[in-house]
Amino acid sequence: METTGAGAATSADKALFATTDWSLLAIISLIWGSAFLWTAIALEGFSAEAVAFLRISLGAAGLALIPSARRRIDREDWPKLLVVAFAGNAGPALLFANAIETVDSAVAGMSVSAVPLASLFIWLLLNRTLPASIQVLGLIIGLAGVALMAAPNLAGSEASPAGIGLLALATLGYAITQNVIAPLQRKYGSTAVIFWALVVGSVGLLPLGLTGSHNLTMNARSIVAIVILGVIATGLARSLAALLTGRVGAVRGAVHAYFIPVLAVVFGVVLLGEKLTPLELIGLPITLAGGYLVTLRDSPTMMRMHRLNRPPASRNIWSSDIKSRRPMSWL
Repeated sequence: METTGAGAATSADKALFATTDWSLLAIISLIWGSAFLWTAIALEGFSAEAVAFLRISLGAAGLALIPSARRRIDREDWPKLLVVAFAGNAGPALLFANAIETVDSAVAGMSVSAVPLASLFIWLLLNRTLPASIQVLGLIIGLAGVALMAAPNLAGSEASPAGIGLLALATLGYAITQNVIAPLQRKYGSTAVIFWALVVGSVGLLPLGLTGSHNLTMNARSIVAIVILGVIATGLARSLAALLTGRVGAVRGAVHAYFIPVLAVVFGVVLLGEKLTPLELIGLPITLAGGYLVTLRDSPTMMRMHRLNRPPASRNIWSSDIKSRRPMSWL
């Protein structure tokens, strides 16, 4: 029997993580773990507005080379695509580029770690039901672990109230997008959804990009950084993230936000010879444990209890009439 709409989202949300899901999670975390660094380097030669525009437009240009990315999006799905374009791409690109000028990267990285719980909040508003209990517990434990790891870097960090506000808006945009993009990905494939979202976003950012193109101090270092930030950390990474969300659901698709700070700590130790602080030693396994719990599903007994206590499911307003399946194709 086929299930459509909200049923498909529920099926993805309850499925176990497969090898493909773990691989996607690892790749996304690796790429985005360095995104704040590339943004900071790009800002050495470009204005915040130019970085935001170039990041989105270069991401679209890279995906344009894939024929399936140019797949037509049906008219009825364009409102949801506009949410992905501005709340999940153009908006955060501009907000983060401006915020990083007034807050330290450690603060910006910590703000991203709030995306899974923010996604859960949006999920509750849309679906009127909780995901698996074990996943909710994992979200709470994972955020606690990230907070412990970030504490040494946050001490003495610079963060203006305006910068914090920009980061909060970007986090909210990501959380909303997590709950919108899954049905689109299952219907059109991740490259098509992200390509058109980036095209629309780049058009929206064009006036700001042109305004911020004056008095630039471009150099080879900043140019390389903006190309990597656009083609890899935006076009490629967002396509893979959309695929993961389509496969495992809105809330669990955001769990990469817990693994990014873990990788940052590991890279610092292995590549830069940094030493782990006591709080990082405690927070690292807690974060990993929380992230792992998010990938699980409740025991059969807990699932039966949920079904007995759960009110009739209401249709998710973002759902599309699609077949219930675990989408395998990135394209």
